Amino acid sequence: MDVIATPTTPTKPPRLGQAKTLREQAESGVNLTQNTCPLNISGHPALSLPSGVRANLPIGLQLIGRFWHEADILRVAYNFEQNFDWHKL
Repeated sequence: MDVIATPTTPTKPPRLGQAKTLREQAESGVNLTQNTCPLNISGHPALSLPSGVRANLPIGLQLIGRFWHEADILRVAYNFEQNFDWHKL
């Protein structure tokens, strides 16, 4: 089973009410979709799931699999969710 784990976004999400427009993101050099867009173009199966909280903001984990092996990333995501200690958040 081959699965790659990466962050869903390169930075923390903006706080509620401080969301930037796409133009403001481009001008600031922060593209919140730079980790997910290449997978949409390549067609690799990918899944994003919550993996914790830091500074009261959610952190996303992205799992990337091989072509035609969607079941692998679903299996890894399920095992992660079952074994992660959600009560420590």
